[in-house]
Amino acid sequence: PIPEEQIDKDEGILVCWIANLKLIKSPERLFDIAGHLDDLNDVRFKMVGHPYPEASLQRAFERRLSEHDNVDYIGGLPQNEVNKMLGRASLLVNTSPREGFSNVFIQAWMREVPVLTLGVNPDRLLDDGQLGGAFGSARELAGAIRELARQPEQLASMGKHCRDFAMSNFSMSNADALADLIVKSARDLPAPEGNLEQS
Repeated sequence: PIPEEQIDKDEGILVCWIANLKLIKSPERLFDIAGHLDDLNDVRFKMVGHPYPEASLQRAFERRLSEHDNVDYIGGLPQNEVNKMLGRASLLVNTSPREGFSNVFIQAWMREVPVLTLGVNPDRLLDDGQLGGAFGSARELAGAIRELARQPEQLASMGKHCRDFAMSNFSMSNADALADLIVKSARDLPAPEGNLEQS
C-alpha cells in the first residue's frame, strides 16, 4: 500500500536494521558496521525485531550491544510503527549473508530509504536500479554510510528515486497486472495427466 505516514528526515542520519534476531540474519554484523562510525555523532543505528528465542544467544547479543553507544535495540514493533520509523530513517542496512526479496526493502524504498547490504542484491536492483548498494565487508558498508552522511543532497536524491521506483513497480497499482500474469501462467501450464473427474 502507498505509505500514509509522514516522511520526515530531519533526525540526522538514522540507520535502521529490521528483522527478528536469528543467526541467519547475522544481526551482530551491524555492531561491526557501527564500530567504524562511532566517531560520528549524527549517525545513529536502530535495531528492530523480536529477541533471539535462545537465552544464551540473546545474552551474547546484549553484551555486544552494550559496547556500542550509537546502537539502540528497541525489540519487536507492529508494522505501523516500523513504517513510521522508516518514514524518519535515512538508510536501511541488511546484514544477512543470504536473503530473498525482503518485503522490508520495498517498505523502505517507498519511504525514501535506500538499502545497503552485506552482499545480498536481489535481481541486482541495489546497483542496477540505484536503490542502494551491496558491499563485501562491514568496513566498506560503513564507508558508504560515512560518504552519504557527508552528502545529504545525494542521499535525499537517492531516497526520492527509491520511492519513485517502488511506487512504479511494487505498489498496489500493479495488482491487476500481477493477477493477469498469474492467470496467463496458469493457462500456459501443461494439462494434468489422467481424468480429473475420476480422481
